[in-house]
Amino acid sequence: MLAVRPCLPGGIVALAVVLAGCRGCQAPRPRHDDARASAGTGEGWYPRSLDVERYAGAAACADCHREIWERWRRSPHGRAMAVPSRESVQGDFAGRGIEVEGRRVTPLEDARGYAMRVEDLAGGGPPREHRVELVIASGRQHQLYLTRGADGGLRLLPIYWASRTREWVDTRLHRGSSMDPADPRHWERSDVVSEGNCFHCHLSQGRARANGQRMEQAWVDLSINCEACHGPGRDHVEGRRAGRVTPRLPDLRALDNVEEARLCGRCHAAQRGGHDDRSRDLYYLTLATPLFRADGTQLGAGYQYAGHVTSGCFVRGSMTCSACHDPHRQSARSLRNEDAEGPRSDRQCDVCHRDLLPDEAARAHSHHKAPVRCIDCHMPRHSLFDDPAARQEVSDHGISIPRPRETLELGLPNACDRCHAQGAAWALAALERFGQRKATTVRPWVAAIARGRKHAPEAPGLLVAAIADRATPPFAIAGALDLLGYLPPDPRVPPVVAPLAGSREPELRALALRALWVHDVPRRDAWLAGATSDESPIVRLAAIDVPPGSTLPAEVTGALARDLEALWTVPPALALRELALLEARAGRIDPAIARVERALAVGTPRQLEMGGLGALHQRLLQARPASPSAR
Repeated sequence: MLAVRPCLPGGIVALAVVLAGCRGCQAPRPRHDDARASAGTGEGWYPRSLDVERYAGAAACADCHREIWERWRRSPHGRAMAVPSRESVQGDFAGRGIEVEGRRVTPLEDARGYAMRVEDLAGGGPPREHRVELVIASGRQHQLYLTRGADGGLRLLPIYWASRTREWVDTRLHRGSSMDPADPRHWERSDVVSEGNCFHCHLSQGRARANGQRMEQAWVDLSINCEACHGPGRDHVEGRRAGRVTPRLPDLRALDNVEEARLCGRCHAAQRGGHDDRSRDLYYLTLATPLFRADGTQLGAGYQYAGHVTSGCFVRGSMTCSACHDPHRQSARSLRNEDAEGPRSDRQCDVCHRDLLPDEAARAHSHHKAPVRCIDCHMPRHSLFDDPAARQEVSDHGISIPRPRETLELGLPNACDRCHAQGAAWALAALERFGQRKATTVRPWVAAIARGRKHAPEAPGLLVAAIADRATPPFAIAGALDLLGYLPPDPRVPPVVAPLAGSREPELRALALRALWVHDVPRRDAWLAGATSDESPIVRLAAIDVPPGSTLPAEVTGALARDLEALWTVPPALALRELALLEARAGRIDPAIARVERALAVGTPRQLEMGGLGALHQRLLQARPASPSAR
């Protein structure tokens, strides 16, 4: 995940973290061993744009909204993160562990709480015990456990609990980590703030600071609470308690489907590292990332945004997240607010598709004599990262029809294969026999994304055509623009992409400008200048990924550094490293050294290791001219 090129939009150094949250009715206090931290974000805390003093916390909402608060408290959001206790821990800590890469990991419970003992089966040292500090996830499908390292960082312990099958599973399936202490990917070297979105999406108003040797974390609530969706409410709460008339918090039922998707997307979209507490703009990853398939369906858990916003129900209709999910329970429901869990899931669809309610119509539509549920064909479930060993399934939110030709040509799954072992060719023949013409095609934008991800020779033409196609969902257009930024210059790109440089959506604007400075070389400087002077930080920060051989003026790199310091969700050491390299490329060695020294001062220990920042600092010092006159 270091310096980034292959899969992150704009190529910006990104650690895929996103905020959500809030906490109790007293002034927010830092948690755990962070007693020295101020209640506010303050100097050294990231993101700087987060003002925790504006938040009252979840407990403050209970007095006036008790019924809703109780529903929320028992929901997966209300249990997204917790301190370990008999109530919160679902895993079996009775001393029966599993072997992981030559080590025995044994979960234990004692008078001090919960722990995991790691023993080298080859006798490479005495067993080590790691205390469980926090519990991640509600336990609907799994729970993970965090311990605190010597540097203060929070690490995912090596095994997690699969709630449905009631067994321990190797955490490496989620993280790609190692049990070998000599491996750079050793689980004790990582931390959830630097490497992933666990910290920011499973608690509220999370923030972190570091100094290269130690890390501190603080938060307002260990849950995804009311203000995560409704916005900061301290003024509202204090005014009501004092008997004053205060503005009501936003009624989220008034949001349209785009606005609501952005709100939920703060955690349910794979994210880049930026956060602005005053803005609903998303710093999202596009379909260029391997976290999604080319058709927008998710491989990782919790990233339903891409499928949702590329679905026909969203693009051509007005489907919202809350139309199908009770926002306070997170349970499935219909537009009539009926229970739509499990066997009643068709209620989520039949409000709009009333013509398919009669049994005869439903059988004719599905071409199945036996009843099938809508979601069996249109929202099939699959294993996390397509690996059954993960013991967790996710539900596709693209709400597409089965398309076995996309399976045959692009390797994408289709719902028919979930139940029918005859394979995609058989399913394609059946659909052709049924006269289902649309289901036998390949969507052009899906083919374009798939070919673009492989850098196929025909990719530029396909991507340009997809961008110009009115049937391509906006999120897929963003993915096409992102992929064009990694392909060689092509004269077909500028005429189609240039209008998007004026898009009202910052992410599309940023990606369009990035594609243009790659493919419109004669006007590269103008496109770069447009990005660096844009009103949106999403667009400005895209300029970090300037093409090889290009430079940016010193005042621009300085402004980018200020944007990073203001908006990055984690200490921005790796992004500052990129700015240092830009300074060095322009021959500005002293500013490059200053950027690296800032990164060394604010980076987490893991970031410094990942970025080789110490070694980079030494190289720049050696490259410094001998005297001021030589600079």
